[in-house]
Amino acid sequence: MGVMAYPLRYALADLALALSRVSNDPAAVQSTAARAAADMIGDGAGVQLLRDDGRYDAITYHHIDDERSASLGRVLDHVDQLPDDDFSTAMAASRRPIVLAGDGIEPLAGEEHLIHAAVLCPVIVDNTYAGYLVLTRETSGALYSTAEVELARDIAGELALACSSARALERLRASEERYRRVLETIPEGVLQLDVDGQVTYANEPIGVVLGMPRSQLVGVSLRGFLDNQVFIFNDTAPT
Repeated sequence: MGVMAYPLRYALADLALALSRVSNDPAAVQSTAARAAADMIGDGAGVQLLRDDGRYDAITYHHIDDERSASLGRVLDHVDQLPDDDFSTAMAASRRPIVLAGDGIEPLAGEEHLIHAAVLCPVIVDNTYAGYLVLTRETSGALYSTAEVELARDIAGELALACSSARALERLRASEERYRRVLETIPEGVLQLDVDGQVTYANEPIGVVLGMPRSQLVGVSLRGFLDNQVFIFNDTAPT
């Protein structure tokens, strides 16, 4: 067990890095997690998360045999359904994995496939149930070991962190968009500079003040720009 711990630790670190690189793409986050779970644990793994409307989005499923991914994904998909089934309510309440084994697990059985073992791991994002990671095996008599279930929990945890980061990024983008709209509508001129003093943003009024279209202001060094300008100040006191 101790010999296996290091490779698994490295694999989880690799997964965390891979998820961080695609955190701005929810589809890529789910695909990366499903593929990692299938490859690390076998045989198949899927991610089914809730949409903003509270219903399940389409499952992202990957099988170590690529030809089985699409058909098994159809069997397992709960797209557009509410999380009010027994499995969902149990995971949302306990926040613990559900381990299933036996011939023709219902409702994880379909006409094309008969799933003999499965693990459902809740994905908890920002302290809220957000869906689950599912692992499946079709071999008769198949089981998932305690170590495999714990690994599935770790993968679900990394997925939850990635989803939380993606949500935070989306909130940041929305906040920046609101801020940009404010800057576009106020009458005052605004310049935004980077640490080197170069203009990274200019609104329309500041372009009028400086006599240069704002599109041309972006990238200009403020110090160099001002050095080449002539400003006339009227210091006559009002009477």
